[in-house]
Amino acid sequence: KLYQVLQRKWMCYDAYARVTMSVGTYWLMMSLAYYEIGWNMVVVEKELPAILAAAMFCSTMVLLVYVDVTLDYKELLMVAFFIFGGPALAIWGVFEAEEGETPWQAGATGLMCLLFTSWLAKVGGIIPGKLELPMRWKGVAYLDIFGPLVNEVHSVLANSSLAHHAQLDQNHHYGKPQRSSSPKHGAEKGVEGPPFRFESPSASLQRL
Repeated sequence: KLYQVLQRKWMCYDAYARVTMSVGTYWLMMSLAYYEIGWNMVVVEKELPAILAAAMFCSTMVLLVYVDVTLDYKELLMVAFFIFGGPALAIWGVFEAEEGETPWQAGATGLMCLLFTSWLAKVGGIIPGKLELPMRWKGVAYLDIFGPLVNEVHSVLANSSLAHHAQLDQNHHYGKPQRSSSPKHGAEKGVEGPPFRFESPSASLQRL
């Protein structure tokens, strides 16, 4: 009880510290991608290393977003489009631009960065609940091991694809009752025992 009371005094700071560290890592990856494009394509005049390096940093960035944030596949594809779109437009602009000319792809690249920043602002918003924290971030959702964040986590999982896929797995693997030959499930051999029930994450949280 004492630890739980003390934890609430620094929980908001801890939550947003985790979020800002993740966001800082995203922009570090993006900056390195643009640096590789500018250095290799403009200074060294090597196109293939620039494309491969940018693709590597953008792929790492998408993977980090997938690990850090609770999101469905459609939203993940949208975020991947924002992340890969900027460097792809920058590479396109370098190929097409004449010397001393600013291509239109430069403005489109800035637009992609703006769209990605807007998405980060959206997922960084608070989820109404007892503590009102940015619960879409997985590092924040499991911040309190004692469980006062159950309602907030449930509201996030209910709107994601996790609960849906868990229900499909339950219907596919555990839909039919299993027969048990163990005496503790029935007086006679072959009597149907209680089937194993697989609960979705949202159902488990609601039960808590």
